[in-house]
Amino acid sequence: MKQLLFLSTLAFALMACSSHSDDPQPEPGAPVEIRLAADLSGTTRAYPTQGTVIEAGQTVYVWLDDVGDATADPVIPASEHVKAWTLTAVAPVAPATAGTLTSPNKHYFPASGRTVNAYAVHGNFATAPTEDVTSWDTFVTGLQHSVNVDQSTTANYCVSDLLYAQNTNIARDNTVKLLPFSHLLSKMVVELLPGNGVTAADLVGATVHILNTIPTADVTLSKTAAPSVAIDATVAAAPIAMLMDGTKGEAIVIPQTLTNKQLIEVRLAIGRSLYTAPSGYTFAPNTKYSYTITVNAKDLEMAQQITDWSAGTDTAVDVY
Repeated sequence: MKQLLFLSTLAFALMACSSHSDDPQPEPGAPVEIRLAADLSGTTRAYPTQGTVIEAGQTVYVWLDDVGDATADPVIPASEHVKAWTLTAVAPVAPATAGTLTSPNKHYFPASGRTVNAYAVHGNFATAPTEDVTSWDTFVTGLQHSVNVDQSTTANYCVSDLLYAQNTNIARDNTVKLLPFSHLLSKMVVELLPGNGVTAADLVGATVHILNTIPTADVTLSKTAAPSVAIDATVAAAPIAMLMDGTKGEAIVIPQTLTNKQLIEVRLAIGRSLYTAPSGYTFAPNTKYSYTITVNAKDLEMAQQITDWSAGTDTAVDVY
């Protein structure tokens, strides 16, 4: 009987240990793994690709700061706890809406129990950070991001999407922590419609290029101020091939202003190219520009809608 009682007690203890990771409150002094997920749920209005979650397989870099303790004597200053943690996005499993971020390298909350601040980026950087080596200050100094001029593949489109997230004073517990990402660039969406002298069959296989935009930006990231981007004027403008899905296309561009420039080229499968007339355009960060393009035999007609990339109300504009 005593042996049976001992085995029952042991089994209960093992069950308690196995369920520990599901308990949001860790035991004092126990190591607590930091688990992260990428939240793009604010971008529900975005066109499908990388619309509400970071596409599976994309890379995210995360820095974590130990917040320190200003009330201690002596004061414990904030310090970099994790450098350039390199994680891979995984698609969420319903009913979850945020995609988890995974890595073979695990990191843990400070044993002191202090909270951490997280700073995360996703993009196509001139110099990628080195995990556990590159400090935040080193990474953001002279930081540049480029959109791919060939965004005709999902991978090239997604890496062109410059994303940034902050989450401060993250408590030390077993719950998954969300990184609320926002878009720092501009999104363009087009839909082709047949017009005079053009049939729907003529649009099969058509491609669209964005013209006259500079593809590289100087990026300013700070732990205490809003992020910003500005074109690198030393880089030449280049056509950007859109990611096409039938007669719909999407691309990401650096926020900038065009003056008296052609914006869009439609290349038909028969070999004919048509262009929008020169005009002025301003592209703002975290903003989506939707163009309905009527393809005529000799020209293009275009109407535009402007939308906050994250949410908001469409503003319809007849361009010409």
